Amino acid sequence: MNAERPSSTAGHAAVVAGSVRKFASPLDVDPETLSLKEQRRLNRVRMSQTQVLDVAERLFGDNGYQQTSLEQVAVGSEFSVGAVHKMFSGKSGLLSAVMARRYDEMREDILEILAEPRPGLEEVLAICGYYLDYYAAHPSVGRLHLRVYATGVEPSADFAEFRQSADDGNQLFIRAIKRGQREGTIREGRPLWVATVVQALTSFDRSLRYEAEPLATKAELLSVVRNAIANV
Repeated sequence: MNAERPSSTAGHAAVVAGSVRKFASPLDVDPETLSLKEQRRLNRVRMSQTQVLDVAERLFGDNGYQQTSLEQVAVGSEFSVGAVHKMFSGKSGLLSAVMARRYDEMREDILEILAEPRPGLEEVLAICGYYLDYYAAHPSVGRLHLRVYATGVEPSADFAEFRQSADDGNQLFIRAIKRGQREGTIREGRPLWVATVVQALTSFDRSLRYEAEPLATKAELLSVVRNAIANV
């Protein structure tokens, strides 16, 4: 059995988890280590942080990171600029917290998908389908990720720490693509190139433009991906 595809569900999940980085978050505190009074204070802090994160996510995604100020986030969440800065240690810290919240959520969902035994081609399509559903439900997140991960969309030194997570995402596709090529279900070609094609096609659904109607349905996009990489 190839080491990339352990026979057990737990083993496969462990291999995948090793390639998916987990961001540190200011919300990561174990309540059980706190007194009841400290827990109540933590709950208030978390509620405040969540409100700020929701506003920052929308503004960063819709308007751009560089075009969004802490003042705008503070006004939108009804906090002072000083309070927002204290919560997240500035604008770059706020971006990190916004990314960490969604990254960790998506990470757990993706690991569940990868725990199910599937042919390589179907695994690629399952991951694509998850991304399409998630970004349809959270459009500002989709636009933010496009800004952060897509080269040239919005270059920023503050995005440097997230480049590794983009590579992690590529590795998930590459692993499934290599297996699909061995199985004969995915076309020949450099796995990195095929993964880049897949990511480009699914990124189409995360356009920075605002359309009254979706440019394509999920089924249409998955059909395009299948036709692009299937070995026919």
